[in-house]
Amino acid sequence: MSRLGIFIADGCEEVEALTVVDIVRRAKLEIDMISINGTKQVTSSRNVTFMTDTTKEEADFSAYDGIILPGGMPGTTNLDEHPGVKRVVEDYVTSGKYVAAICAAPSILGGMGLLK
Repeated sequence: MSRLGIFIADGCEEVEALTVVDIVRRAKLEIDMISINGTKQVTSSRNVTFMTDTTKEEADFSAYDGIILPGGMPGTTNLDEHPGVKRVVEDYVTSGKYVAAICAAPSILGGMGLLK
């Protein structure tokens, strides 16, 4: 695995999002933070505002070997309600690519019937 994407939504748990990015980059792997907000600016559940690398609309999902969904509230709800996120997850599962979900985010996979 050489390149990952991590979806970032307003209301994400910053530790679950930013720590993953930090660890992956320290391991010398590539990871892009992908905002689903239509802008690169995201505000976490604890009102920490930061910039992502790209947006859902700009990201090249064919370039990623895996996608990560961080938890947090209402970040998980925001990811769950975004139809584009679910399309990407479904495409990754169907094509055998990696999908990881942290804390509350597996509920998205469960709701899609992917945890049977």
